[in-house]
Amino acid sequence: LDAVVRPRSHDEIGVLSGAMSEMVRALRDREFVRQTLGRYVSPELAERVLRDPDAVRLGGELREGTILMSDLRGFSELSERLGPEAMIDLLNRYLATMTRVIHEHGGMINEFIGDAILVLFGAPFQHVDDSERAVRCAWDMQCALAALNVENRRLGLPELAMGIGIHTGRAVVGSIGSPRRMEYTAIGDAVNVASRVESLTKIVG
Repeated sequence: LDAVVRPRSHDEIGVLSGAMSEMVRALRDREFVRQTLGRYVSPELAERVLRDPDAVRLGGELREGTILMSDLRGFSELSERLGPEAMIDLLNRYLATMTRVIHEHGGMINEFIGDAILVLFGAPFQHVDDSERAVRCAWDMQCALAALNVENRRLGLPELAMGIGIHTGRAVVGSIGSPRRMEYTAIGDAVNVASRVESLTKIVG
């Protein structure tokens, strides 16, 4: 996509060169949009939007899915000790690590809520093993955090602890908002239960 084709004549070859130049530009723009959009939604959803613009129309549907909610322990107190710059750097390293793991298991990050992460399995794409994917993802997230803590100790940074709650149930999923600003999300009791399950992990350990 880095190739530049400039027409050098006005004959058939020149017309063909111009068409190829436009094609390369369009492909380059599409790739830029796909990569940029994929930073805000899951790569799968970004690809679906490019293939089918109607995929992001306002509206939702009731479907069964698995919700994963994770949250760091004591991060508010930790951020007061670290200061804003060090806190943001530590948080970004943590979120980058978790994002990689979540995408490997086919989860869609619905949103970052401070240091909490809300992940959907079964939306926008359903799999027969969505609940299993969520459990394996949670396990690998904790393993990845352990590895990140090894690096944190080496850098003289504090270690992090994370709680995770998982619940499978029915929720309304789809594009919610207005024609000018919308987000693909899930709402309903399934999300609330996952959040409550995650809050119970604060008691453990």
